[in-house]
Order: sequence, then C-alpha cells, then structure tokens
Amino acid sequence: MDQSNKKDAAQSSAEITKNLAAHTAELKKKTELVNHRLDELRAETDKFLHPEKPGTKPNK
Repeated sequence: MDQSNKKDAAQSSAEITKNLAAHTAELKKKTELVNHRLDELRAETDKFLHPEKPGTKPNK
C-alpha cells in the first residue's frame, strides 16, 4: 500500500470509529429511557396486581 492509500484508510477508520461512538451513545440513551419506562410499567403492574401491598394505596 502506498502512503496515500494508508492515509485514506486511516481517515476512513477514524471516521467509522467516530460514527460508531456516536451511534453507541445514542443507543445507550435510548436504552436508559426504555429501561426507565419498563421500571415504571413494572411498578404500575405490581400496584394493579397487589393493591393491598404495604406502601401502596388500594384502588377505590
């Protein structure tokens, strides 16, 4: 490989790494949001299935 090709390959690799890092960060944020919502839904389900559980108000 000559110098020009090596430089192009290095730039391409750096760009791919940068894009991958950006996508990874975006996926991490989305995963955190989904996990938070899942926790909320689990809590709602638990209240619905076990309204007599201490610390929760029974549905009237």
